[in-house]
Order: sequence, then structure tokens, then C-alpha cells
Amino acid sequence: MGIIRRALVIAAGCLAASISAAQDLATDREIFGRVVFFDFNSPTTSIEILSRDEFDEETVWRVTTASAAELRRLGWLSSSLREGDRVTVTGRQIDETSLELLELIRVDGSQLLPPNADISNRIAPGTYRVANGRGHIDVHIDSFGFSTAVLRFPTIDATLEVPAEGVEFAEVSAALQLEALIGTTELVSTVKSAELLDASRYPQILLNASGVSRLGPGQLSMNLEVELLGRRQVLPVEVEIKRVGRHPLTNQLTLGVSGRAELSRSNWTLASGPNGVGDRVEIYFDLELEQAEPAASNP
Repeated sequence: MGIIRRALVIAAGCLAASISAAQDLATDREIFGRVVFFDFNSPTTSIEILSRDEFDEETVWRVTTASAAELRRLGWLSSSLREGDRVTVTGRQIDETSLELLELIRVDGSQLLPPNADISNRIAPGTYRVANGRGHIDVHIDSFGFSTAVLRFPTIDATLEVPAEGVEFAEVSAALQLEALIGTTELVSTVKSAELLDASRYPQILLNASGVSRLGPGQLSMNLEVELLGRRQVLPVEVEIKRVGRHPLTNQLTLGVSGRAELSRSNWTLASGPNGVGDRVEIYFDLELEQAEPAASNP
């Protein structure tokens, strides 16, 4: 009986180790290293990357992706990578030293992506907030077609909640403080005046959205509810997911997002163009959102 019991214990341990290893291989992995081989070929393109771990041990990773014919349609060339290039690769682990490419970032920040890659699928569930000093919203105001004036919110208090169900069910909330608005003194004063945004009575603009629609790989849209002057309207917003991964400066899981929206001042029943404030307003944003905490797992 003792021999049987020991055999069962050993078998259970081997099964647990196998399950753990399988789980490890099922996850995405990010590596940083130097290109030592690039075979731009069909039916498979291969990249070999020499990487060092925290113990200064070297590993050569083999990264595979689609055929050269498919990659050419995405802008890849046989010269896209050269021996010695420093790159960051995110991939789905196939075995101990092999990855299926999800994203490749060169040192200049440019990306190489495989066909049908949707970077938004790599957004992990959790709570994200705008990183301090790494985000802004620009407001472009048409001056009757003669010129464009620009105002900026240099700081944004915003939160993105991504549930386990996926980015389609994400929720966004933000508050823009009119006191933080910067631009030419005259224009800022005009926009904050009682004729337009009446900042003394309504010191902030509130933004909320529930649910996101996919427009294409890395391209999303949402209907943002905007509370302005005590009134609420829906503003369609286009969003581009620029990068998902650990930030090299903070090691925090970070989303790089940008986007735009357009509104007509008259549709918001705001005063008609005082001091050169025209009807057309374009809004552009560029934000880094850090994961403050992962989504709580279900018990």
C-alpha cells in the first residue's frame, strides 16, 4: 500500500506540473532582445531574437508569423528587420523558446503586426487610469474658416473599467476641470466666460460611456455622454489603440490610446461665436492609461 500511495503522489505531482506548464504556455509573453536572424519567407516568416533574463542568461527565441506574401500587404519588407536590431516582441508562447507573433515594436516605436492582429484583444481586464503627466486633450476651434485656435486640457482625471467579458463592455468616466484649460489668455477667458461655458457656475465637464464598438483592428468607437452646462448630450468618439504592454519606464501594464470627436457649438445651444469662436469644434486626445488594479477574479 505504501508503494501505491507514493506512486499516486508522484503521479498527482506530475499532473499538476503538466497543467501548470500548459497554463504558462497559454499566456502571452513579452521579450526584449536583439535580432540575430530574419527569414522573410513563405509559408512562414521566422525571426530569431537573442534575449537576456534577469540572471543575465541568454535565450534565443524563435518567433513565427505569416507568409512574406501576406506580410507585404501590411507593409513588411525583407529589410524591415536587420541583424542587431533591438526589438520588443509580444507573442503567444508555443513551447519553451517559441512564440507566435502578436506584436513587434522597434526601438523607434514603430510596430510590425501580423495579419488580422487586433491589438484591442490584448487589453487585460482591470481598472486603468491616466498616467500622471502622460495624457492631454486638445480642443480645436474654428475661427470662421480663417484659422484654428487650440486649447488644451493638460491633465485629465479619467478611469477605464475593462471587465472580464471584454473591451466591448468597458466603461469610461472622466472629469475635465475648466480651471486647467490652457491657451491664449483671450481665448481661454472667452471660453470660460458666462457667454459660453460659464466656468464660475459649471467648473467641470463630465464624461461617461458604457460599451464600445469595434470598427476594425485596434479601432474602436463609443458614444460618450457629455454633461456640459448642466445638460447632457451624446458625442460619438473614434478611438485608436496604439500600444498595449508594459511601459519601459514604469513596468506598469499600459494602454496607449488616441482619438477624435467633432461637435457643432450651435447643436449645444451655446452662444453664437463671441470673439472669433466659430461653430465647428474638433477634439483630439492622446493618453497613456496605466492599470491601477487587475479585474477581481470570480470566486
